[in-house]
Amino acid sequence: MALGNVRLRVLDLPSRASGNLAFNTLVPGDTLRSVSRRHSVRARANVWTSGNSVLTCPDSRLAATFLYQLGARTFPLTLRDATDTIVEFGIRHHIPLEDMRQAITKIDEIVTAEQAAYQTYCSGI
Repeated sequence: MALGNVRLRVLDLPSRASGNLAFNTLVPGDTLRSVSRRHSVRARANVWTSGNSVLTCPDSRLAATFLYQLGARTFPLTLRDATDTIVEFGIRHHIPLEDMRQAITKIDEIVTAEQAAYQTYCSGI
């Protein structure tokens, strides 16, 4: 799935907390400098981006469903334009609005940072 030009992959791991949509930081800044197979974070990460950002979400299937629906709704809009999708998803899955706000804030931070990094890279070519 993709949000703008940022691709996301959610690994289907056993749920540690069904219904929990928290996207948790695994490393400072959320981005791995190296994706070596020996990196200890790899075993805990179940949300990856094309820019090597890594997160963990206790319910990977819920995270995948949310990101897929968000990606289908936001292109070519921004994440901030998807308020109705976010609220509807929270209601449908019984997720408190504050938890939804925290989830979308984390995803928005990562997507915004990766899009900026991509623009910087492209301007240098």
